[in-house]
Amino acid sequence: METTRKPKKIYIIGAGIAGVSIAREIKEKPVLGEVVAFLDDDPRKIGTSIMDIPVLGPLKDVHTFYHKVPADEAIIAIPSATREQ
Repeated sequence: METTRKPKKIYIIGAGIAGVSIAREIKEKPVLGEVVAFLDDDPRKIGTSIMDIPVLGPLKDVHTFYHKVPADEAIIAIPSATREQ
């Protein structure tokens, strides 16, 4: 008997060029999963959507967002981020 697997739900951390490129790639290849939200610290992006994907807010609030929009994994898409960040 074959079971149907649900696509994994993904957060993309960073709603800039890198994050949008990754989201586009995932949308083109649904077998990779489904992007359910971006997390970004830019107040101009928070509350908007990109490619019909909501930008929820800063990473520091991930626990709050997780209860509203759960995800299985996160992809960090901030090329300029330091190791500490």
